[in-house]
Amino acid sequence: MTAFSNVCSSLEVPIANEKREGPCTKLEYLGLLIDSDEMLVRIPDDKIEKLKDQINWVLEKRKVTLKEMQSLTGSLAFCARALPSAKNDIWIIGSSLVKKASEHTQTRATGIDLGLEILGYSIVWIGHSGMLWDMVPSIITALLNWRPQPSIILIHCGGNDLCNIQNGKLLYNIKDTLRQLMSSLPNTTVIWSYILPRRIWRNAMNKKAIERSRARVNRGVRSYLHTVGGKAIKHTDFDDIHPTLFADDGVHLSYIGNDIFINAIQSALELFIKYTNRFLYPDEL
Repeated sequence: MTAFSNVCSSLEVPIANEKREGPCTKLEYLGLLIDSDEMLVRIPDDKIEKLKDQINWVLEKRKVTLKEMQSLTGSLAFCARALPSAKNDIWIIGSSLVKKASEHTQTRATGIDLGLEILGYSIVWIGHSGMLWDMVPSIITALLNWRPQPSIILIHCGGNDLCNIQNGKLLYNIKDTLRQLMSSLPNTTVIWSYILPRRIWRNAMNKKAIERSRARVNRGVRSYLHTVGGKAIKHTDFDDIHPTLFADDGVHLSYIGNDIFINAIQSALELFIKYTNRFLYPDEL
């Protein structure tokens, strides 16, 4: 550095001393941290925290402006420059059940990737409390500005909509979103995770009617995906709505329930990865 400074001085080339740094093995350049010891480009911790705050702020809103969404996607696109290829990503997107399942994976031996890292896959869990179906497209759009196209998208959502919208309209919205998703991401496998039953349906006038709607929506989405090349997970262990599978609120899952829910997702993913022609987990008898 001294020799370089001397050369610049002799040639009367100005140097901004306040911007000079080094020699060193870690250097922040254009907003990214370059680490020559580990041969990595990292996102600085302060930028990661700021990005998390932006994402959480958007997820908590029912509506955001175009300018606000552009700001978030711009930040995500910037950070994507420091991320490895995600060609074997699996995105699991859904409501608080997905959020709690993600937290529960940390207590299991297979970890957050459900043991699928040995097959070359990593899992990105995106769970949001109170999530409604109309939030799915914007979340996927934001993710695509952050990471490359995933190999698999698994969606577990729709339960929070059943008491607020007619099942025919909900089924139409789900099918339309999936149609657009599969059209725009033809190399991505789309998996529908059946809406689970609940012991308590909040704001429901008739629990049995909601359960019938749930069953109709699940059957409708499954039939649609069968015709267009998607896949489905049935979660048959929850069919009898056994109390031990649910938390005290009758909506979320107990420790055992989370284990069973995650086991089904893990087994289904293993099946669909190894046997690409399989459509349903578990198979019909």
